Amino acid sequence: MKKGKKVLLLLTVFVLPLSTLSSQQQSPPPYSLDDLINEYNQAKEVEAKRGIISRMGAFKQRRTVDFILSKYPAETDVTLKCDIIYLLSSLDIPESANALADLSYELNDPRMKETFKNALGLLSKSQCWNHYVKSLLQKKKEHYYEAKLFLVELLPSEESKKEETLKILSLLGGEADYRIRKAVIERLSDYDSDAVLSTLGKFLKDSEESVQLLALRVLDDYPISRTMELLLPALDSKFPCVRMRAIEALCEGSSSDKLLKKLVSLVTDDNSEVRKKAVEGLRQLCDTSAITQLIKNIKSATPPQDSYIADALRILTEQDFGRDSIAWENWWKERSKDFRLTPVQRKNLPTFFGTTVASKRIIFVIDVSGSMNEEYKKKDGWSPQTGLPSEDEKGGRKVTKIEMAKKELISAIEKLQRDVKFNIIFYNQQYNAWRQQIIEATYNNKQAAIEFVRHFTAEGRTNIYDTLEFALNDKEVNTIYLLSDGLPNEGKYTDPPVIIEKITELNKAKRVSISTFGFGLIRKGRAFLEELAKKNYGEFYDR
Repeated sequence: MKKGKKVLLLLTVFVLPLSTLSSQQQSPPPYSLDDLINEYNQAKEVEAKRGIISRMGAFKQRRTVDFILSKYPAETDVTLKCDIIYLLSSLDIPESANALADLSYELNDPRMKETFKNALGLLSKSQCWNHYVKSLLQKKKEHYYEAKLFLVELLPSEESKKEETLKILSLLGGEADYRIRKAVIERLSDYDSDAVLSTLGKFLKDSEESVQLLALRVLDDYPISRTMELLLPALDSKFPCVRMRAIEALCEGSSSDKLLKKLVSLVTDDNSEVRKKAVEGLRQLCDTSAITQLIKNIKSATPPQDSYIADALRILTEQDFGRDSIAWENWWKERSKDFRLTPVQRKNLPTFFGTTVASKRIIFVIDVSGSMNEEYKKKDGWSPQTGLPSEDEKGGRKVTKIEMAKKELISAIEKLQRDVKFNIIFYNQQYNAWRQQIIEATYNNKQAAIEFVRHFTAEGRTNIYDTLEFALNDKEVNTIYLLSDGLPNEGKYTDPPVIIEKITELNKAKRVSISTFGFGLIRKGRAFLEELAKKNYGEFYDR
């Protein structure tokens, strides 16, 4: 059965009784709670019990909850149990909210899981939501894991509830299950305040490696000027992967005495990959005071630390005096005043097919017509940052244009900082936009965008005009990256000169930069994309 039909069936089974319940509340029912309790105790068939449960919703009393809780453990029919969960979510009294928290471990069956999630959605809009939250937070047993994940997801996001939501997330951040802590980090990534950054920074001391790494990834989306002090403790992490990731993040900013001191100490780290990253970081910062400190350290270092420092000095200075501290001191006395470290390119800047993505308001417009399934052949003169395998590892299949476009696009998205707004539009004979307008590059938004990219396939024709017209309607965009492997053959206009004329006219007031990227173009296709970029403040890249 398809997912849509399942949802419809659930609505038919569960929502209709609740609708009936709502109408019954208009006037006193012609039966008492005692009548229903007696009926339930005598009922043998599941359908009869379900009918009684639906009528019990008219009695928003503690007795209703107590009776339901006394019967629930003995019931085995999942459909009936789902009805009971919905009933508790609709009673809207503190006792029912507490009972729902007590029963929120019953999520092993997919139907129960879906029902519980829907029930919590209803409860979150009621006056008793806080009773449920308070009760659930007191549950310490592992089998409440799923319910707490739902809680992270369902906490209100509106500004008026922000303080309350952040307080609850902070409490959930102390849960023993690392999966809940990771969910909290992802939810916190939707907010932007110094208090949130401080909370995220605390996760860098977590006992779980994956939690520390996720916190690092989220913090890396913010400007380094705001996160420098928070990230520094990660250099002391017991996990090598965290130390390496922290070096990468911190060295995207400017040098500081604290950072330099930490990097110099990591040159003698027990892990060879960390040592390598520390030296790369020192090269990236281009601060010669690091050489002074390393030469000072090599005098008192013992094996094997002295050889590690010697290797670092050799890489940084392109001199080789081994572990001879006297030779290093003499050389440095002569050269320190005029010596300059060779700058290296920063690695965390987003790039798309070799060009740095500098815009803070960008739309990626990507061709997914059928010809994008053809083999990708790299042009000379540039190297893709994502790597270009010549063949698929399993079957010897050549890499296709669409695969390469996805790799480059995902790589660019991953490195967008939080102050960037972006969108993605795939096009063939029609366009398919990820969002109706550009949105912030938060961690969660970037993950959603990457999922959107991964699930697209190439088929159909090529509609460039209608796609660009839609993209230019975005009021905030200032840069468009258009990728195509051929001439347009679908849409309102298909003649290249006409498209150039119409798009240029549309863009006359906005002055959006439209840069174009060509894949294996014939002469006419190259001329079209070159002229389109030239007339619209952009550049053409033949890739």
